[in-house]
Amino acid sequence: MKRLGVKSLLSIMLVVSLLVPTIVAASNNSNVSIKYVYFEDASGNMVFVDYEDAIKQGVDGDLILYNAIKEYVGDAEEKGRAIFIETSNGKILDYKKALIDNLFQLKDILGKAEYEIEGPIEYSHVLKVIDGEARIVPVEEEDEDVVYIVEIFPVEGITVEIGTPENEAISKLPKTTKIVDSEGRRHIVFLSWRIEEYNPDVEGDYTAIATFQLPEGIENKNKLELIVTTTVTVEKAEEEEEGFPEEVDTVFVGESDITKKTYANINMKEEYVDRVKGVYVDNKLAMQIEDAPYQWRMEVEEGTSVEDLKGRIRVELEGAPPVDDPEDPEEPEEEPHIIASYHPSIIPNFGFVTVEVENLEDAAMFSVVYQLADNEDGTANIRETDKANIGEQVGLIFYKPDLYDTIDIKIFDAEENLIYTFQDVRPQIIN
Repeated sequence: MKRLGVKSLLSIMLVVSLLVPTIVAASNNSNVSIKYVYFEDASGNMVFVDYEDAIKQGVDGDLILYNAIKEYVGDAEEKGRAIFIETSNGKILDYKKALIDNLFQLKDILGKAEYEIEGPIEYSHVLKVIDGEARIVPVEEEDEDVVYIVEIFPVEGITVEIGTPENEAISKLPKTTKIVDSEGRRHIVFLSWRIEEYNPDVEGDYTAIATFQLPEGIENKNKLELIVTTTVTVEKAEEEEEGFPEEVDTVFVGESDITKKTYANINMKEEYVDRVKGVYVDNKLAMQIEDAPYQWRMEVEEGTSVEDLKGRIRVELEGAPPVDDPEDPEEPEEEPHIIASYHPSIIPNFGFVTVEVENLEDAAMFSVVYQLADNEDGTANIRETDKANIGEQVGLIFYKPDLYDTIDIKIFDAEENLIYTFQDVRPQIIN
């Protein structure tokens, strides 16, 4: 076995010592740690440094970047200049304000809204190691035009019945989620799921993890972990307790002292009496009692109890169904809705279309059907764009409101199946 030299041992001890605060913070705050640091240097430049990477390098015995952080960020701390922390869960915290408030530990400011700020942080310089030396250098010009991912939307978990196979459970998980790029645009990405240690026959919560590919032209500059996690809960299905129909008030079962026959008296609620067309037990029509029209009677087997009749009685009404309970109205199902926007290009009467879709759960992609000028024979010249993710643009399309003022928009799910068509849509024009 190779023996460690004194220098290596000292490096490891240093790394352990500087990791302790991070580990403590992580243990108390759901594994949240410092990922990036932004600070103002002596020249007034906002500088970015990958703190997490510095720690990893330190574990490998290379403390160049971490020592530079101690020097440069330490100077900013001492002078009271701007310092921001970006955490492993994507929060950006004002560390300068925290120091002023006598809060030095990450764990003391996590979850406190007064220290959270909106990102991303704009910076012009980077602290990094070049040729074995840590230096503050300007951001390369070509990097300024890079569009990169800054946020991943979470997805909701699902509940499945015990015994549900893993592939069926996966099919019920969300097929897409949204991401946000550095220019504030949203994109839909498709999720590929797996469920860790899934056992369909054991109740409990299971962690589902999805990976995805970034859209073309979007980079992962901040080295975000491109995954989405949620929970799959396996539980027994709730057994619906069988009862009597809504129209039934009471049921009584008794035996005649004369004939020894057993009868069920089925009494209707007052508001339904005049509207009951028939009452059935096991699909056999009961008899309405003339002097007590609210009551219907049926001979049943000896030994039948009231409980035995639950789920076996059916009431048929005349006319309209009962009025809904005003205290518990059923909400009407909302219709699918679309907001389409037309973005003119530099070519007259041609542009791009974006859409926002509401009340259409599986909507993931769209295309636009539009009309060019009529063909020479007078027939309509109908065209359709390629499909694009909702949140992105399609086009170019021809759009001239004084000639053709509407378009049709087709909506597809993540598997590109057509699920809805919005017809005669008038897009808003964005200049």
